[in-house]
Amino acid sequence: MPKSSPFKIQRLISETGTGTIHQALDATGKTAHLFKFRSSEGGLDAVEDVAMQVSIGRLNGIHHPSMRQVIGGGTDPKDGSPCILAKPMKARVLADQLKLGPLSVETATQMFTQLLELSELLSQLLAEDGVWLETQTESILITGEGEETRFVFWPSPIKALVQQDAAHDFNGLINLAEQVMNWEEREVDEREGGHLQLWLKWLKEATEGSEGSGTTIRETREMLAAAAGVEPPDPIEELVEASTKPPAGVQLAQMIKTMKLPVPKMPLFALLTVMLIIQACIGWFIVRQINDSIDDEIRKLNEDYTAHPYTIDLDPSRADEPGAQPLEFE
Repeated sequence: MPKSSPFKIQRLISETGTGTIHQALDATGKTAHLFKFRSSEGGLDAVEDVAMQVSIGRLNGIHHPSMRQVIGGGTDPKDGSPCILAKPMKARVLADQLKLGPLSVETATQMFTQLLELSELLSQLLAEDGVWLETQTESILITGEGEETRFVFWPSPIKALVQQDAAHDFNGLINLAEQVMNWEEREVDEREGGHLQLWLKWLKEATEGSEGSGTTIRETREMLAAAAGVEPPDPIEELVEASTKPPAGVQLAQMIKTMKLPVPKMPLFALLTVMLIIQACIGWFIVRQINDSIDDEIRKLNEDYTAHPYTIDLDPSRADEPGAQPLEFE
């Protein structure tokens, strides 16, 4: 079971209905983002603290593009409030985006598709069906544009600890939908809301008076896909398998670490310079050997010529042949 990760809060980034988001330093001194949950006076008791640490340990092994990457957690030593530590991200905040106007039906559908997929994954991970995410617009980030838009959420395992059945409450989804579409406290016809309005109407009816027990995350995902006219979501087993594997870049880093490759003791430029010098020396030595070998062959030929000069013996019987000239030697 993981222990609480030490951290140091530096400054407040934003405040939500359920907590505060801070810039912080992790145990190694690296910058991180920290979500500090509001809890009852005195913080967590011993049982709740154990449950919180188990949840953080499970979240740490999950890689999903819509979830803040959890790197640790613990409790604030000042007031005992539970906290989750995540890798920092630079992205647009949904609350700021909404100041420019409501989301389109298509973009809001993307958001809820991603939110529900992540919720079902965390439900499997935490062995209990529920919306294990922060749904306040101040805590939701946005990356990408158009079809590549991705909404990123903070996991919220503390929901089941600070308020009974809070994780099962679908009211957070309903409130979020009305807020991002600017549908709060007004009637919306089907022409304006399209399939998203039909899905939201079904969700309200399914959860009315039932505290969320009238439906499940899986059924809610399937109903949204049906309303949007797209294929139903893949089996949860495939999602769990894909999300428990580290991204390609992380896998490569782990492979290199496992191989224990030697690390050069000098800068790359200096290392390349030394290698070029060594190659030049080897080339010079080979050329020198070839030249010495050629010189030896020429020397042997000269010695043989001096020791055994060429002589010409005339054949008297061929002296009368046409073109033959007598040779005389002194």
